[in-house]
Amino acid sequence: MNKHLINKYSLIILFLMSVVFCQSNDKSIENYKIALRMKLRMKSNPILYMDEPKSALLNKVYQSCNEYILLDEYGAKKVLKNKMTKITNDVKFFSKTKYDKPIRKKEPSNIRYHYFSLKSDID
Repeated sequence: MNKHLINKYSLIILFLMSVVFCQSNDKSIENYKIALRMKLRMKSNPILYMDEPKSALLNKVYQSCNEYILLDEYGAKKVLKNKMTKITNDVKFFSKTKYDKPIRKKEPSNIRYHYFSLKSDID
């Protein structure tokens, strides 16, 4: 009976260790989910549809995400790693870009109001 319990516990321990240590290292499923989330968030972002340099960079990242999703759906596993590094590089370049559109200073008008005058010059 004692050997039966030892065999049972050792089998359970081996099973649990195999579950913990034998998980797959495939990052493509996680990367697919990240690319899909990025695509959906960028689609709702109004910067994507504006005409300025930052929107062009965001559009480039959006297209890269679309290409990654299509490649993953078609099963081209060899190209996915290169495409994901391209996406990360594009995102880093987009986040570092500072675009401050020059705003014209409004010139103050030289209108003087005479609130306390009773007569105007025209009278």
